[in-house]
Amino acid sequence: NAAVSGELRQALASNLADSRRIYSNWVTHPKNLAPKPGDHPLESLFLDHDGKLRNPLTASLSWPHSMNNLHQCLENLDKLKETTEEAFEEYFPSEGPDKDKRVMFEHCISALAATKSDLEQLHANQCKDGLNILKLHLRPMLEPLDKLDYNISEAQYADFQVNDPFAKAFNSQAEVIHQHIKAVLNPVSAEEVMQQMAEQTCRRIEKAALSKRFSLMGALQFESDVRAICSFFTNVSEQALRHKFARLFEMSSLLNLENVDELREISTEMRTWRLAPDEIRKLITSRSDFDASEEQIDRLLPY
Repeated sequence: NAAVSGELRQALASNLADSRRIYSNWVTHPKNLAPKPGDHPLESLFLDHDGKLRNPLTASLSWPHSMNNLHQCLENLDKLKETTEEAFEEYFPSEGPDKDKRVMFEHCISALAATKSDLEQLHANQCKDGLNILKLHLRPMLEPLDKLDYNISEAQYADFQVNDPFAKAFNSQAEVIHQHIKAVLNPVSAEEVMQQMAEQTCRRIEKAALSKRFSLMGALQFESDVRAICSFFTNVSEQALRHKFARLFEMSSLLNLENVDELREISTEMRTWRLAPDEIRKLITSRSDFDASEEQIDRLLPY
């Protein structure tokens, strides 16, 4: 365990830090996210300024390889723990003459588990760092959201159905990133990056929604945008992530209310929502065409 928590962890962390600097510069170029068919997805990363293969070529030059090494280490620790426990049970049964040695063994297993937990945290932090690097290619796709007007007429809504304001372009660029990380990272790391991308995207859209005015047509468009982005992340993820969109779907439900009677129908349900009372109020009052007095809203909203 000392070797894993000491020398091995230090080597893994050092390779990750060195390779992240190189990778972050390399991946800023859009062409490196989508190489030509048949080319290795990291081929140009392995070349020096003269176009020659770097020598020696080590994990310290490739962040994806350093990440894959870290994940493989975690898998190996699981196998080591399982194999060791099985062997110990065979040679030192709980009722055998050497049962007093079990305390020392369990201490060693606990230390190994603590080391694994530390490496898992390192992996989680690196996935966040990787996403922060790749977000450079996503930010331009979300910029239209800041200027997007959801206080629209039926004619404008019809135009948005033909000329998608931002969701389609966002999904297209997110798919490019997804294909890249799927090609260069192990499935577990790639999934973690996509899960974090989904979560951060939701927070970004939530923040924008709370600053806007909506018409009923705009609310329909907002719901369409949320569903399109949720559908993308659901399709590319192995693990469930629809819960990350729960607040956005609550926002959509509120914004799509047509009158006070509909607000009254969901008033009890709202008490279990993830949206805070002040956020619910802000969204209801952001509807430019919702006919209700402040007194009616106060009576129905949770406190």
